[in-house]
Amino acid sequence: MHELLTLFSKSRLDPDYGAAFYGSIPSNFTFTRSTGNATYFDANGVMQYAGVNEPRFNHYPVSGEARCLMIESQATNRISNSDVSTWTSGSTPRPTLTANQGIAPDATNTFTKWERSTLGPCYAGIRTSKYFQNIPCRFSIYAKKGNVDTLAVRVQGVYPARVDASFNLATGETTVSSNTFTGEYSKMEYIGNGIYRCIIGCATSNNKFSFFNAISFNNINSTQIDCTDDKSDSYGYVWGAQNEYTKTHSSYIPTNGSAVTRATDILKNTNLPWWNATAGTMYIECVQKEAEAFIACEFNDGSYSNRCVVCEAGSTGLSTRSFAYSGGVLQGSNNTARSDLESPLRVAYSIQKDRSQNAVNGVVGSVDTSFDMPIGIDRLFLSGGGAGGVALIPSVMYLRSFKYWRTALNDAELERITK
Repeated sequence: MHELLTLFSKSRLDPDYGAAFYGSIPSNFTFTRSTGNATYFDANGVMQYAGVNEPRFNHYPVSGEARCLMIESQATNRISNSDVSTWTSGSTPRPTLTANQGIAPDATNTFTKWERSTLGPCYAGIRTSKYFQNIPCRFSIYAKKGNVDTLAVRVQGVYPARVDASFNLATGETTVSSNTFTGEYSKMEYIGNGIYRCIIGCATSNNKFSFFNAISFNNINSTQIDCTDDKSDSYGYVWGAQNEYTKTHSSYIPTNGSAVTRATDILKNTNLPWWNATAGTMYIECVQKEAEAFIACEFNDGSYSNRCVVCEAGSTGLSTRSFAYSGGVLQGSNNTARSDLESPLRVAYSIQKDRSQNAVNGVVGSVDTSFDMPIGIDRLFLSGGGAGGVALIPSVMYLRSFKYWRTALNDAELERITK
């Protein structure tokens, strides 16, 4: 059952309202996204494409375990052609790129075979649009080993500013290095069938530039796309290239001739008969994919003047703040930290006149004794909206559940419901 409206005697720990986000959107909630081609993995580990206003109930691609409702902020794939077989830039001589050479993550025969044509430098690349200084970048591509194990990737600005990484498609190990760029980063995500999503990231150099994204396979486990290999016919398979000017990477966005933007996922409820204007406790459980600042749950009256934010994470994702505004005045700013990003994030916020308190994953924060209840609350955003219509949400979040009590729970009760 999605909803729990209780009109009889019950335990204080039984919520007056509850919503779970496994497989369908609960009644009274509205989900919107103004664009299609939003990707996710189904229970069989196959990438699917969601249409306009279609929610995505994502799964771990290897185990098939449900990850609940997938929520993402707006993202743009700056690479004009995510199909690598169409790339025309690169070394001289260039590698041979052959389309439709294997089963891709979306179960289509669309993997591109990359094959070396010389022992010397050999790579294929594509350029993204110019941008300004100090903009973070994430490049990702799905890859599968051929007759060699190593994929080398480069993201380059104004030469020699660049970041290089090697991805061992047999062991899942990656190495990254940089020249001038800062915040270099590489990561591998295994999705099954020998396929990895290979991710490389950086902050940019201090001048205006365009990103050049390039790939190469080699037999010597080099991070350099322009290395001299010892195998003249090295080959491997690639699919689904993406470049985002963001700190974190999001789900794959296919492109064909120009950059494509996927719109923000918005989940809201404007029917709140259970809201208590004098006291209450709100709870949210979600899984955060990356360390970044975000707001995951907010009540408001359509403005910044009266709002109640249950979960605002800091830039590392470890500090969690709950706060409210009443008549434009900040109320009850409660901060509580959690120890890691691996565990689900469980946050509760208890409010009443002259008392507010939050708890995060079983850790109860201090009490704020100066608190006025926000006025005129009539809507709840669990993503995408919020005060003024725009809220800071994570690049990727998996939303599990929301609960509400019409009473302000105490310390011990907050600890118990968030463990």
